[in-house]
Amino acid sequence: MSAPPYASAPAPPRQTGAVRREALARDRHLPGDVVARVLPGLCRTALEAALLEPARCRLLGTGLPHAEIEQRIAKAHKLTELVSLAHYGEIDRVGETMTDLTRGYGQQATDHIRWCNKGTHEAVPVDDAEEIIRRTADLAKAVRSL
Repeated sequence: MSAPPYASAPAPPRQTGAVRREALARDRHLPGDVVARVLPGLCRTALEAALLEPARCRLLGTGLPHAEIEQRIAKAHKLTELVSLAHYGEIDRVGETMTDLTRGYGQQATDHIRWCNKGTHEAVPVDDAEEIIRRTADLAKAVRSL
């Protein structure tokens, strides 16, 4: 009797953003300048993904149709605008949002968002890649509850 087709070969594990970030942090042969250029973008992508859920929930709660919600999300070109959209449902309240984020999660949270933003445009210092990944994961978890 032969094995069912779905059992013949295990599927390779999917590489998630978290796996890629952790692999990047643990690769001791990767030049520091590469880490400084790549890690901030991966962290920013993780935060953007985490912010989409509360942004959509907040906007759905206002009764907006899905198409309008996606248009508003598409207008959030900056990470800080997406944070504002997730927090207030509007992209133009960045200052208030960053103040609220600092008040709720500490200066380290807003500093990390600024670091991610800066790092998508230029190389930024990466002292401890694993700590940065942990901070990103903690912040992503926190912003999902906005």
